[in-house]
Amino acid sequence: MLFGKPGSVYIDQSSLLVQASAANSFLAAQAAALAAANTVGSGEAGSGYTSGSDSGSSSTTTVTGVSGIASAGTVTAIGATQMKRFHGSVALDPISMGLDAAKIAEEIVQHFTSNVGTAVSITLEIEAHAPSGINDSTRRAVQENARTLRFISAEFEEE
Repeated sequence: MLFGKPGSVYIDQSSLLVQASAANSFLAAQAAALAAANTVGSGEAGSGYTSGSDSGSSSTTTVTGVSGIASAGTVTAIGATQMKRFHGSVALDPISMGLDAAKIAEEIVQHFTSNVGTAVSITLEIEAHAPSGINDSTRRAVQENARTLRFISAEFEEE
C-alpha cells in the first residue's frame, strides 16, 4: 500500500503502522534524494532506506526514528516475518451450513483467491454418528452421492 493512496487495509501480525508525519518526512526526503541523485548522478551515503528511479539509478536516504527498507514507494520493516501459510477449521451447523459456507467463502477464502499466486485448498469433512444405527437406504444414498460428488474417502463404521 502506498501512503496517501486509496486502498484496503488489513491489520494482522505482519502489519506495520507508520505515523503520517513520519511518512510525509520520508516521502519528502526520498523526493529530495532522488532529485539530488538525478542532478548529481550519484546518491549520497546514508542508512535506512533505498529508493529506485525510472532511470535505473538509486539513492540512499536516512530517515531518523524509523527503521525499514523502501523500494518503489513501499515500506517494509527490517526483520519482519512474512506469513506464508494459513490453516483454519470451523464447525458448521448442518442446518445452515450452506449460508455459513457462503459467508466463509466471502469473508475468508476470497481474500486468498484475490492474491495472484496464492494456492487455496478447501476440504470438507463430514462426521455423522447415529447411536441407533444408519439404515440401509440412507447408507446407499450417501455412498452413491459421495461417489458422484468425487469424495476422496467416504466410509461407514460399525464403531
